[in-house]
Amino acid sequence: MRAEAAPIERELLGPSLADFRESYTLPGVAYTSPELFAWEMKHFFDDTWTCLGRVDGLIAPGTRRAVRAGQGSILLTRDEAGSLRAFFNICRHRGHELLPVGASAQGALIECPYHGWSYRIDGSLKSAPHLGYRPGFQVSEHGLVPVRVEEWEGWLFANVSGDAGPLHEHVGNLAAYMEAWAPHEMLEVSRIETSRFVLHQEPCEAVELVEAARRSLRRLGADADVDAHVEPSLPLVADRERIERALTAMVLRARILGPVTIDGRRAAGQAVIRVEWSGDPLHDSTHALEPRWEAPPSQRQGLGMALMIGRRAAELHGGTLRAEARAFVLELPLRSRVPGRSGNKEGRVLVVDDDEPIARMMAELLAEHGFEADWAGGGRAALAKIKSDPPDVIVLDLRMPDLDGRALLAAVRALGLAPHVVLFSADREVAAAARELACEAFVEKPFAPESLLEAVRRAQGAEHVT
Repeated sequence: MRAEAAPIERELLGPSLADFRESYTLPGVAYTSPELFAWEMKHFFDDTWTCLGRVDGLIAPGTRRAVRAGQGSILLTRDEAGSLRAFFNICRHRGHELLPVGASAQGALIECPYHGWSYRIDGSLKSAPHLGYRPGFQVSEHGLVPVRVEEWEGWLFANVSGDAGPLHEHVGNLAAYMEAWAPHEMLEVSRIETSRFVLHQEPCEAVELVEAARRSLRRLGADADVDAHVEPSLPLVADRERIERALTAMVLRARILGPVTIDGRRAAGQAVIRVEWSGDPLHDSTHALEPRWEAPPSQRQGLGMALMIGRRAAELHGGTLRAEARAFVLELPLRSRVPGRSGNKEGRVLVVDDDEPIARMMAELLAEHGFEADWAGGGRAALAKIKSDPPDVIVLDLRMPDLDGRALLAAVRALGLAPHVVLFSADREVAAAARELACEAFVEKPFAPESLLEAVRRAQGAEHVT
């Protein structure tokens, strides 16, 4: 299809298209013509890939940011699976802006400030308050309108029209030019030097991080001769992305020296992950984690700064990353497994809700306020966690499909356990249900963060009902 010519006389562009040192700026009409402006918006913004900025600030699940794209705005979100999504930043009800351009927010639900329609972080419509019964209205047909979006080298690109070719064709061989400069490593070092190296931590298991690193190695074609043996149940609170990169860097460096084995086990309250190799030892383990600027490209990753960045990430977790003669060793503190208060922690809380983004968001809120918080996405998953590590307080959704709040609480008490319970539900009878089930506190959905914190603290300080 032939490209649409710009609405400007070509002879006016002659001086601007002259050779370097002989050319002039664009003619005045290029800055004042409404027709040319409309053409530019269509061809430079709507019909092609537009860079929306860095991915920073959109790492943790539940985060979102509104950005300008041409004459409209886009809502960028990170869903619970870690996938990036983008939508037109308007509510499907009355077209109101969902989030002001330039603003960021956190949470499992996107709520329109006009009439309160709420959407899940994946864009699907969750509720339409005050709408009442409408014949033919299908909730599934009124989610947010998606926009094509992709990540490239830590940058976000969107195509508003959806008609552009693949992003890799748009950027061409730019990646090859940038590869030698390792932009991601440079950015991480900049964050360290300017004290902007911020962790995005969440509950996880050491084996999950090792498996994530192995998937990264597989994508790089570097997973051959790598065996892994990691103990189950090594619970952490970690920045998944940073630790995965550290483990990947450890393996890539070790593979230069010989076949690799990853060993993970518990030792003195730490998860100890050793990346060992069977070849030649390091000549100087003391400086093995320092940047390797001078090493040939075949003997380093990127600019050779990945291990130094990994060491800083480990330190911010309260752990260490060190080198031995034939191993790189990452140590991270285990998530406390002892119920009750310890140090400045408020206590251990397990949030149970079949709406996983809500459960995760509530756990993160509690963690920010001093609680040691974890979450489970349903009754059966919660029961398994409670059996292995009883919490002080359970924040429990009343209605869940696989094992509801009543059944879960009965199963927990049948085990002889007696955690404090905060019941929460959109059911208006939640107060009566809390009395029926001898719960110490309740919260009715939707709730304010302060209400949840107050209820958890009230429940924790209450005497058990027998």
